[in-house]
Amino acid sequence: ATTMQRLRGIQGNDVDHEICMLCSCLEMVHRASSEMIAETWNLLGTEMALPLLVQVLQRPFTQLGRNNNNNNGEKKLHRDVRLSVQKVTKLLAIYSLVPQAKVPITCYSNLLPLLVKIIDTRGINRMTSQKKGRNKNRNPSSNGSSIMLGANGIRGVESGAGLYMTEATRFNTIATLTNLAAAERVRMRMLAEPDLVDHIALVAHTERSDVARQCSALALMNLSNGDKEHVPELAGNELLLETLVKLSSDEVPETRRNAAVALFNVACADENTVLIACYKDGLILQVLLDLATGKHNTIHNHGNKTTSTSSTSHPQIHEEEAQTSAAETLFNMSCSEIIETTDRMANHYGLLESLANTLLINTNTNSVVVGIPPPNLDVKMYCAATLRRMAEITHYYHFPEKHEKINGSHSALLSALVIASTWTRSACLAEAFAAQAKVPSNRAIMIRHHGLLKALSNLALLTKKNNNHDSTEVDRVRNTAIAAIVYLTRELATRSIMARHEGVMMALTSNSYISEMDNPLLLSQSSVLREESKTSEQTDTQSVHQKQEQKPTKKQMEQQRFIQMAMKDLVSAM
Repeated sequence: ATTMQRLRGIQGNDVDHEICMLCSCLEMVHRASSEMIAETWNLLGTEMALPLLVQVLQRPFTQLGRNNNNNNGEKKLHRDVRLSVQKVTKLLAIYSLVPQAKVPITCYSNLLPLLVKIIDTRGINRMTSQKKGRNKNRNPSSNGSSIMLGANGIRGVESGAGLYMTEATRFNTIATLTNLAAAERVRMRMLAEPDLVDHIALVAHTERSDVARQCSALALMNLSNGDKEHVPELAGNELLLETLVKLSSDEVPETRRNAAVALFNVACADENTVLIACYKDGLILQVLLDLATGKHNTIHNHGNKTTSTSSTSHPQIHEEEAQTSAAETLFNMSCSEIIETTDRMANHYGLLESLANTLLINTNTNSVVVGIPPPNLDVKMYCAATLRRMAEITHYYHFPEKHEKINGSHSALLSALVIASTWTRSACLAEAFAAQAKVPSNRAIMIRHHGLLKALSNLALLTKKNNNHDSTEVDRVRNTAIAAIVYLTRELATRSIMARHEGVMMALTSNSYISEMDNPLLLSQSSVLREESKTSEQTDTQSVHQKQEQKPTKKQMEQQRFIQMAMKDLVSAM
């Protein structure tokens, strides 16, 4: 405080220079360990550091306002002033990493508005005439003053104050906001600040630095994280959605990951899903699909651009996380209770087929495209679950009970299920077929669909020997597929088609008898008992036989009865 009072007596440029030197010294002193930074904040942060830092941040904007009508409307900031602000924003970025400093920094009076002004780069592409002695770009106003027009003669809004700051200053500021947004307690305060989200989004469109765009994506990801009670719906902000679309195709894998997680956060609110699905005729749906299927990875490895790995130490991990987040977002949107959301997804060109094709990529070998990692198991699980969910809500008729309004996306759904039916790591595909077969109006269409009966019979004949992954879901897949076949046999008009299908008859025949192979619990119990009888002479032989000869469950007997009835119906239709 004494130093600031002494500086009031020095002329302008000298004051700016000395403040700049002091800020530079402070910045260098703070190049210390995180423990020392936290201790410094606890000693000086709230009472001394913040008031002085905010006072330095305020100076350039005061000068810009004072010089608004000087120099023929041209605004300038001295180099020392800009460097002072750069050093102060660096200090704020350092302090924002201290957990106990996040709330005081965010809530300090007038600090957030100053940070918003620093990253305000509106009008960055506006051209203005700089030639002296030429007045063709000046338009006289009614009060006799002149207004500077752009080089194209179009009057525009005033340029953002951030254009008068250094690029490092804007980066330090966006890093500060990113660190602050990581604290859940301050998100509502930050979201309530006017223009904060918009200016963070503009960073992705205006800054040349990959790291700045990466921080912008991370800040948006942090701000969008939370439930409806803590974070308001952001899907109504079209600039935010446009920015996330842009960042989703960025060259840096971590930036794409941050954008994908932000889209997931925004889509968590059910009312947001319809806004996302309808945005620019499904643009975000396509972005999510490209991320989930790894298309962006292909572009940046084999297109005109080269993926930059210098800014991130684990690019492949970030790519996998981006894929997983996008696939989970699509699954969450498919679970929406808003009909328009799910209809948009079902009718989006290539969505269902792309999800099915993603399941066919072998995770044990390299992808078809060299250098591109195949989707991990989580991605495939979400893709399969999305197809299952779409099968539960998409039918031949929009209103199955009334047989009204044929659904144009139903055929694409059945084709996607046939393509994906070879993936048996979970029972999702078998459950999708069963969900379709339960609706009577779907059955004839399913039976006549090319390849569907073959795909379904293959699932019903699945065994642990022909399952490459040795999944514990084999019995569940087989039983669910058999249930779907039984449902289809109830369609009287198409029984003759099923009766002539070799795979269907073989599946029903092989599953019409109950054995211990149908129950993994019985199989494991009998195996254990056999080992015990071989290794232990004290085993009670009688009890072993009793456990091996357990009776089938009521559910198994009921399934056997339904299978036998289905076979009887098909035989009678021959």
